[in-house]
Amino acid sequence: TSAPAAIAGSLPDLTLPLLGLPKTGLDEAVDTAPIPIGSVELGRWITDPTITPIEVLTDPVAQYIPPKPQPADPSIPGPGDPGSGTGGTPGLDPGVTTPTDVAAYVAPMITGRTAPGNAVAIEFAAQRYTVDVAPDGSWTFDTRPLAFDPGTYDYSVWAFTPTEQSLATTGTLTLQAPTVQGFEQLDGPMLLDEARTTGLVVSITGPANGTVWVSTPTTDATVTLDDTGHAIRRIRMLADGWYPFGFSVIDADWYSGPGTVATVDVLDPSRGPDWPRGGGGVFEIVDP
Repeated sequence: TSAPAAIAGSLPDLTLPLLGLPKTGLDEAVDTAPIPIGSVELGRWITDPTITPIEVLTDPVAQYIPPKPQPADPSIPGPGDPGSGTGGTPGLDPGVTTPTDVAAYVAPMITGRTAPGNAVAIEFAAQRYTVDVAPDGSWTFDTRPLAFDPGTYDYSVWAFTPTEQSLATTGTLTLQAPTVQGFEQLDGPMLLDEARTTGLVVSITGPANGTVWVSTPTTDATVTLDDTGHAIRRIRMLADGWYPFGFSVIDADWYSGPGTVATVDVLDPSRGPDWPRGGGGVFEIVDP
């Protein structure tokens, strides 16, 4: 199962994950046929040497962690209820300006502009918060500290004064992780010769022109997606050991959305049975 000697050293190093597949013995049969995705093959033993190295972030930018909003005081009123005859006062409206139903890879901002002097409250994932409103009535609510996992989050926003409340503007946020393909052929450990030559060719799908952060505990890299939200890359692992990979979309603040996690076990058969295993984690990503 090692890579052909003729291509050893001709390809940059890359590393990729094993998507939760069970490990089996090295003597068990593995399907070696690459996976065709359009005109590009994914998976193992792909020898195309036309690759352009992508810089590995040896000193990556620290991830921005926005402050988590504090729950609203219990005295903050809820939205008006047309069934009870409250709400609906002309001019009393939160003025939401962002789309109310959004699918995203990183939790977005919810923004709006109400009449100056109004207050605004939001209920997000069943918790109520107040929103800072500027003198001109504009406001922004950052959902990133509240939406970590993939799934659908419901919210409602309303304006209020000391004496009345508006009807609620409701919306949903559906958060998703990037899709990674190319690990389907992994069925047990990968030998080091293969891992550091042909490695794996993978497809990453996310937002158009977005950036995907690929990381292990020891190495980071980024992949820029094209205007259709896709990228094909080769990942080669450089050392013996266990590689836990995370793939997540990051925004301009280096804040990451939900991730896709995959692992691969790289085995150096020249190691003695009593020698300690390497830590793994060191990889490179290149264009195949």
